[in-house]
Amino acid sequence: MVLTLHHVTVEEVYALLEPLLQKGSSEAKRKGHSVMVSASVPITFEGSLASVVDMGLKDAQFATYWHDGPNGLERATYGETALEIYSGARAFDRASTASVRLFQEVITGETARTAAFLGTAFDASRKRGTPWERWPDVLLAIPMFSIERETSARAYLTVTLRVGQNDTLRDVKKSTEQALRKLLELSTQKRTVRRRGSGLGDLRIDEAQAPEAGIDEAYRTLVSQATEDMRKGSYEKVVHARMMDVTHRVTAFAATLENLAYDHPSSTVFGIAWRGDVFLGATPERLVGMRKGQLYIDCLAGTAPRFADREQDEQAGQALLASKKDLHEHRLVLAGIESALEGVATKPTYKDPQLRRLPNLQHLYTPVRAEALRDVTIVSVAARLQPTPAVAGWPRAKALRVIREREEVDRGWYAGALGFIERDGSGEMVVALRSALVKDDRAYLFAGAGLVADSDPIREEGETTLKMQVMKRALCLSSEEKNAKEDPRES
Repeated sequence: MVLTLHHVTVEEVYALLEPLLQKGSSEAKRKGHSVMVSASVPITFEGSLASVVDMGLKDAQFATYWHDGPNGLERATYGETALEIYSGARAFDRASTASVRLFQEVITGETARTAAFLGTAFDASRKRGTPWERWPDVLLAIPMFSIERETSARAYLTVTLRVGQNDTLRDVKKSTEQALRKLLELSTQKRTVRRRGSGLGDLRIDEAQAPEAGIDEAYRTLVSQATEDMRKGSYEKVVHARMMDVTHRVTAFAATLENLAYDHPSSTVFGIAWRGDVFLGATPERLVGMRKGQLYIDCLAGTAPRFADREQDEQAGQALLASKKDLHEHRLVLAGIESALEGVATKPTYKDPQLRRLPNLQHLYTPVRAEALRDVTIVSVAARLQPTPAVAGWPRAKALRVIREREEVDRGWYAGALGFIERDGSGEMVVALRSALVKDDRAYLFAGAGLVADSDPIREEGETTLKMQVMKRALCLSSEEKNAKEDPRES
């Protein structure tokens, strides 16, 4: 059955799936256990994909939204047909093996665009604490429903269902039809995107500790301890994170996520609903992308503020490019990436650092390229890279030990790895930065700073405050406050 591009109906979707379901039932009888079947159909979807997160919060334990600004892809998933959870030091490696197995268990139609979601904590070896009690160390899922949108309306709906030995089309419809109908109802609802600027203002790093920002003496102490260690040669770099607990004003996550995507077009915006919580953010850092065996990795380390005044902004960028401290930190991250790729890829290639400009910050940025060796998947590469020196430190083992011993806050999924992986082992994964966890009426904002021997505690705390501004504005201001100040900067 071939469907033209239109607002597809529930009946049309199940008519397309019926032959595949029959095949799945026969295969389940042969194997003696249930199997998964998956098919995709082109549809018109004009509604808000971000609304799927709100829908998932009400009716499911798991839903996601993903806006890949650099690649122009938007995706939302609802429910799960396969879901596996792993914990402990080898959790990422076990998920890598499991992803291959799960895809082998799926019977697909000719044009199926089946993908799996993978999300990990920053440190799977650490016991989950407040506010991450509900979250696993590593979560691997094949969504029940997935919608990808490449243009303003053209999209693909992928349905992946589990079929038992004696299941009929009626049985499958009974358990999934209500969710599919609600999902497709969103396709005709027009989106209302608020066209606003970030309003982050002319906030300098050394001015971030204004009275309203507060002073985090504990964080300054962490920085001082680390710089003292590094002057003694104990390690070369460590990244310390801090958390801010605030009251949020979010009534619908769709608007929040769409505004983040509008304000941060060069970042990847994500929202993950899991058992009543929502983890969301706008990260500028790709961990690794893989397409046709080619690896694309971001080295992002070294930070300076943005300024509304163009001349001042340019001076800050040039000073960052010449900063010995930031260039040293950047080189350590590159060294960590090169070390992690040994044995899974060819020798990486890259050029001198350039500036990556975001609405309120600018970073030293080096795109790294390599070719994956035979039978290497994106998950196996990500498992080697994560956590990179950009979010942990260098040497990694020593930096992680210091973080575990000294940081009281549980980072949870902040600075962890998130992304979607395809059947052929390709995909896209990011580092979950500029992010927050929303739990009931509270929002927990996270940010970190890379420390080297000559780091200044006040300046590093100020950098984390600037980074938190992204999610603080998104979650804690009313729509009137958000629209009160327009920020003309966009780069």
